[in-house]
Amino acid sequence: LEVEVKADGSVRKIDIVRRPRFGPETLQMAIDAVHNAAPFGDVRHMPQPWRFTETFLFDEHRRFKPRSLD
Repeated sequence: LEVEVKADGSVRKIDIVRRPRFGPETLQMAIDAVHNAAPFGDVRHMPQPWRFTETFLFDEHRRFKPRSLD
């Protein structure tokens, strides 16, 4: 997901960089996780654009899996 935030750290928009081939329901789980984590704090002091890319991985039970466990 590519996440763009507003100056106050709230989510402006989320773009899908790559849709999952398996477990398409995990896409909404990832989007919900970003919204639940917001706001991310004031970003006015950082250079624009206020965007970041986040990769979400899930195991076979649809639980979040940190990349470091691959």
